[in-house]
Amino acid sequence: MFSKTIKFSSNKIKWMLSQEKFTLLIPAVVLLLFIIVIPLLYSLVMSLFDWNLQTGYPPRFVGIGNLIEAFFKDDRFLSSIWRTIIIGVPVITAQVIIGMILALQLSKIEKFRAFFTSILIIPVMVSPMISGMAWRMVFVPRYGILNYILRLLHIIGDKEIDWLGTPKLALIAVIIVEIWRMMPFVMMILLAGLQSINPELYEASAIDGASGWQQYFLIILPLLSAPLMVAILIRIIDVFSLFGTIYTLTQGGPGGATETVSYYIYQQGFKFMRIGYASLLSYVVVCVVMVLVILSLRANKNQIVEA
Repeated sequence: MFSKTIKFSSNKIKWMLSQEKFTLLIPAVVLLLFIIVIPLLYSLVMSLFDWNLQTGYPPRFVGIGNLIEAFFKDDRFLSSIWRTIIIGVPVITAQVIIGMILALQLSKIEKFRAFFTSILIIPVMVSPMISGMAWRMVFVPRYGILNYILRLLHIIGDKEIDWLGTPKLALIAVIIVEIWRMMPFVMMILLAGLQSINPELYEASAIDGASGWQQYFLIILPLLSAPLMVAILIRIIDVFSLFGTIYTLTQGGPGGATETVSYYIYQQGFKFMRIGYASLLSYVVVCVVMVLVILSLRANKNQIVEA
């Protein structure tokens, strides 16, 4: 009887302690509800309505009408998705290649590694708005430093290349800025992965006569597959939310040549005041990104689990 009483008391104490833990989580849960959950649910409801603040009319329920308009009537939205992919593919590819090269070089440095790393990650610490404004001055046709350097090298002669006023060149300019801005992020992830590799693997392979390229393809690349996939997934999400650089550098121009999907949604929601339609487009982009992430995770499930 006494043992049963002690057991009941201990179970009651454990339950009270667990309840106290849940109580301590209440402020965080309430904060997440008001900051994330409730706005998401509200925007999901608004995606079912045609609500234009410019007209002054109350929201009109349209169901999947906004979805039909997005995929069958709004060619500009589909073009913005395709343009985002056109920007994202070379940006992510270049960031992975350059980031890998720099990470490999930094991993070989023992002295002043922290100094060089801190210098290289400066672009990541600069906000997209500030970096876009700075690069806009670089691409100015007459007084920009890029055209000045090209004239000094006698590449363009006395010409003034309008980098941000020509559709193809503006697209190239956006790609250059994005590569510069977020490449150090990929580099840091790969550098952390390189530092986690056991040095004994290099020593054993060197004893077996493996060259530097063989070590890279047989040791480094397989062991870096999980960090590399994480970096690519994060960059895919970032590319689909690319806004600050576009807003300050080109504002989607010229002629919509650099209009990404996030900038187009911004225009629909805050320029044309189509709140319901902008909410629907946001959820479409979220679903596209989620599909890409799920497919990538399934394709690399074994490597990520092992990491």
